Amino acid sequence: MNVEELSRQFDSDFAYSTAMSFDNVGHLIGDKGAQVQSVLLAVDVTHDVIKEVALQNCNVIVTHHPVIFHPLKSIYQGSIAYDLIQKNISVISLHTNLDLAVGGVNDCLAAALNLQQVCQLGEDGLGRVGTLPQPMTAEQLAGYVKQQLHAPCVRFNNGSVPISKIAVGGGACGDLWELAMQMGCDALVSGEAKYNEFVDAQNAGFTLLAAGHYATEWVVLPMLQKYLTQLGVKAIISSTKDIESAV
Repeated sequence: MNVEELSRQFDSDFAYSTAMSFDNVGHLIGDKGAQVQSVLLAVDVTHDVIKEVALQNCNVIVTHHPVIFHPLKSIYQGSIAYDLIQKNISVISLHTNLDLAVGGVNDCLAAALNLQQVCQLGEDGLGRVGTLPQPMTAEQLAGYVKQQLHAPCVRFNNGSVPISKIAVGGGACGDLWELAMQMGCDALVSGEAKYNEFVDAQNAGFTLLAAGHYATEWVVLPMLQKYLTQLGVKAIISSTKDIESAV
């Protein structure tokens, strides 16, 4: 198939129209008519990812975060957009539409934590709710999340004991803790959370955990690899790691 056909397939299964209004998803850079050789899957497009494209003989990158998010005022030599265009690399980005999708980011996150009786968090479905394999303290849950997601670190507060029912939201979902509490959850696992959200959660007797943006969203890449393989498209998960480090 060509790039446009691949993009249409994604649109059919992870509808672009479901993305949030601020978002930018779909085929964002490259030749629509180019035949897909193989696909490199990544959370973001970085210069290291572009280098890997050549090594893996790929000509399409499928990312979670949009390669173009804010309007571009210039495209200059050495920039990501310039390098992609110069090297004839196409990019398709699946962002909040993949967060919301059945089987998408948040279902993959719930599966990575072995949650049971999973349902959506709230009416818009930006998150999932489920039950842990066994009750845990906040510290035990933080260690479990770190292990299951291979996260470099997990920030958390000791808000409630024991923790059995939790919500998950990949990426920047720390502000969903109140909704999670209203749905009877003891904790929320997010990628990011602000300090004031930790304070408010603590005062409400609720546990909030931030495991890192990358760690909570990388989990969707194996699903996309399997999805593309079933379409007959060779897909490789990028070997690049989280650009954030922790000591």
